[in-house]
Amino acid sequence: YFIYGAFFEEFRNVIVEDAGWNVVLPKVITTSDRNWDIIVAILCMLVGFGVACFWCCKQKSINFVIVAVKATIRVLYDVPTLILLPAVNTLARAIVLTFAVWGFALIISVGEVAAYKLNGLVPQGVARTFEHTQDERMYILYYIFAAAWIYEFLLALQQFIVAYTVLIWYNAPLDNGKKKVPCAPILRAGFMGVTYHLGSLAFGSVLLAFFRIIYVLVTLFYGQIKKKDDEESNGVAKAAAACCCCCLTCFEQVLRYLNAGAYVMVAVNSDSYCQGADRAIKLIASEFVAIGALEGSTFVFQLLGNISIPAAGGYLTFEMVTRLEQFNDVGSVDYIAQPKVIAVVGGLICLGVSMSFMSIFDTVSDAMLFAFMTDEEWRKEHGLPPNPNIPENLRSLIHAGDRELQRT
Repeated sequence: YFIYGAFFEEFRNVIVEDAGWNVVLPKVITTSDRNWDIIVAILCMLVGFGVACFWCCKQKSINFVIVAVKATIRVLYDVPTLILLPAVNTLARAIVLTFAVWGFALIISVGEVAAYKLNGLVPQGVARTFEHTQDERMYILYYIFAAAWIYEFLLALQQFIVAYTVLIWYNAPLDNGKKKVPCAPILRAGFMGVTYHLGSLAFGSVLLAFFRIIYVLVTLFYGQIKKKDDEESNGVAKAAAACCCCCLTCFEQVLRYLNAGAYVMVAVNSDSYCQGADRAIKLIASEFVAIGALEGSTFVFQLLGNISIPAAGGYLTFEMVTRLEQFNDVGSVDYIAQPKVIAVVGGLICLGVSMSFMSIFDTVSDAMLFAFMTDEEWRKEHGLPPNPNIPENLRSLIHAGDRELQRT
């Protein structure tokens, strides 16, 4: 495509003038620069060659990814309101964060106002600071912890709503290949979360809030050490703080993933948080191949989506503002002088949309797999036949993981 655009004039001369054919060659939309067209064409050929090699070497893994994507999209197709859940939750967290910052400013202002000396060049008495008592410092620390707790609780509530909604979809009857999902499953899941399982969500979120506060404190300590000169800095303290940051980040990610499984168990069995987490750990240990394959497939899908969607959105925005006369005509009231800036803004908007969709995609796939494995385990313990309401693509997903286990 880009080679044709780069050598359009040569092709037209050869076909029309030299060969004598009376045809009109169509023009294509390119970068309008021959050198850039050639560069983009070479990059596309290299990417295509790499994709072809990757497909030949990892064909079984790619088939598993396709099956996993189909199974997850089936859930989102039957319950389309799940796609809007991250946007609603993000808006709620933004409102809570705004009020938290406003309240933090108020609680900071309860201290005594005192003069603060910046440096010798600034006159004395210009800067001000607040001096707090020991009790007031404890109030501030408690306020920060409570704000982090509420923030994490909203994230936990979103995970539970997704898990409970997937369970509603999972247990819905299957009629002619379609799930008969009841009305407003998200509202039902939210009501169950804030009434019957409020304590479990609060307990799971308080753990993450606790580690988040510790991580912030250690990060601030590490930043203070890095600001010092090499002669004054303590290398041991710097290394210890960096190790603590890495360990806390790793533990937080593990706990976040464990929370997703624990909330599914809470939704399925009405367990407490600790019981649900224990069941989730045992289930992950017994089905680590299927879970690992699903995590890898969703990561690949998320990566490709978060790259391709913003890139396509930015490119289409740039082509629109540079090709349409309404935007590229200097005399127009809608003239855009900086099309690249508009293209970047369009790409960032598409990135936000793609990240919202990809995040719910990951959560739905995890909840769907946990629900399936829990149901299969329960049916085997009680000698019951397989669930007849499971779509075929979800069965194929699990069987693909089993075949991968036998192959390895």
